[in-house]
This record gives sequence, C-alpha cells and structure tokens, in this order.
Amino acid sequence: FDPIGSENTPFIGSLDGNSRTVTALTINRSTEENVGLFGVCVGELTEVTLTNATVTGNEAVGRLVGSVSGDSLLQEIRVSGKVSGDKDVGGIVGVATGSSTLRNVTASGEVKGTQDQNVGGLVGFNDGTIQDATASGDVVGGPFNTGGLVGDNNGNLTSVTATTDVSGIEDVGGVVGDNNGGTIQNATASGNVNGTYDVGGLVGSNDGTIRESFAVGSVTGDGNVGGLVGKNTVRVEQSYFDTQATGLSTSAGSATGLTTAEMQGQ
Repeated sequence: FDPIGSENTPFIGSLDGNSRTVTALTINRSTEENVGLFGVCVGELTEVTLTNATVTGNEAVGRLVGSVSGDSLLQEIRVSGKVSGDKDVGGIVGVATGSSTLRNVTASGEVKGTQDQNVGGLVGFNDGTIQDATASGDVVGGPFNTGGLVGDNNGNLTSVTATTDVSGIEDVGGVVGDNNGGTIQNATASGNVNGTYDVGGLVGSNDGTIRESFAVGSVTGDGNVGGLVGKNTVRVEQSYFDTQATGLSTSAGSATGLTTAEMQGQ
C-alpha cells in the first residue's frame, strides 16, 4: 500500500470517514519515513476507524498517519493492530508537530520501536495538543523515550488515559517517556512499566509540568525509579501514585504516595 500524502505532496484536505471501518490494512515499508494510511497530513481526519492494521516503517510511523503538522486536526479516531519502526513510532501517529490536535482518539494493540527513540502507544513524538485520548495494549521501546501514550512530549496532554504495559531502557513512563517541556494534566496510567533508568509510573523524565495526574500500575527499574515520576527537574502538582500497586514508596517531584484504599477515597 502506498501511503496517502508525502513530505513533498502532503494530504491537505479533509476526510470524514462517516464511522466506516478499514479492516486489515497492511503496509510494509521498513526502510521508509512517514509511513501509515496517510504518510503526511496537514488536513483534517474525522471518524476514521482502522481495525487489525499491520504497519511497518523506519521513521515517523503510525497506523493512521506517519506525520501530522500545521493546523492538522484528527478527531473521533479508533485504531487497533500492530505498528513497528525504528524511530518516532506511535499507535495512531508517528510525529505530531506544529499546532496539530488529536481529540477523542483511541489506540489499542502492539507498538514496537526497539532500535532508536520516541515510541508511544498513541504518538511517538508530540509537539501538538492531545485531548481526551486513550491507549491500551503493549508498547516496547528502545534506548530512549518510551511511553504508554507518548514517547517524547513537547506539547500539551489533557484528559488522557493509558492502560498499556510499557517496556524500554531509559526515560520510560506509563503515559510519557520524556516530558520535554510539555504540560500533562488529568492523566492516568494503570499499566505495568519496566525500564532501566528514569522510570516512572506516569512519566520517566519530567522537564515540564504535571498536574492532577495519577499512576496505579506496577513500576520496576534500576536507577531513578519513581511511583509517578522517575526523574524531575520542573513541576509536579496535585498528583498521586498508589504505593501498593506501583510497589514504590517514593517519587521524584512533589507527587504524593497513597495506599490503594486512600486512592479510592476509603
């Protein structure tokens, strides 16, 4: 399958899928960049559903779109299946930059990017806005930046949930691997997180802002391991982690550890 839109001729229009479903899409372009149903999009995609997709690329790889930029809008999106690549690999989008927005989107299945960096259950590298998003399944990353929702976040995440099991090496988190100047608000992580260094139930390494967020999954690693955040240099506010579920009593930043009963308001 030849992806729709390229770096030289991006998709610039709008597509309303009218809740129709594309089933068993298969793309195998393991040496190429901008790989997905859409290669490069600077337009609008609405009510698009992909089920049981299998997408393989090299860099900027997503089941639906390899790269989105400009004022792109993706909303009411449902995607499932497998996606793999070397760098910037996401369950829906590989790379999201500019003023791009993903709103009311869901991804499930397997995401792999074991050779390089920026692997996420929803987006590999994010510089845009993500709202009302959910990711589930398994995310397996490589040396740097592996997250249940976003691998490397420079943008804004609001009202997001990740139930993904996440594994990587450095900067590994239940929602975001490396929050590199971004803002995360009202985020929840409940999957198991395993890494080596800078490993957190919600965020592996935080150089941005985290507010009103929670982590309730198991967290394991070797260095800089925290119930909510592994390593922190900026701000964590009104955020909590389950000490029993995570298996940890401490977290970087000012996150608060509570028992399961306390997390449930008992």
